[in-house]
Amino acid sequence: PFQVLGLDALAGYSAAQLKAAFRARVKEFHPDVCKDTENADLIMRRVLEAYEMLSGNMGMMLER
Repeated sequence: PFQVLGLDALAGYSAAQLKAAFRARVKEFHPDVCKDTENADLIMRRVLEAYEMLSGNMGMMLER
């Protein structure tokens, strides 16, 4: 999930940092922006799943 959001798995992230990374990926791979329309939907689903997985486990991660 960290790689999908472009984050380092070994670092600790706050909720705001996760949200910022999620939004950046959404903007990058949005079907209206992404030229690879065939994979845009799949990539967006993976980004959403990664964010949901990580944001649901905020209590397990270290905040900085």
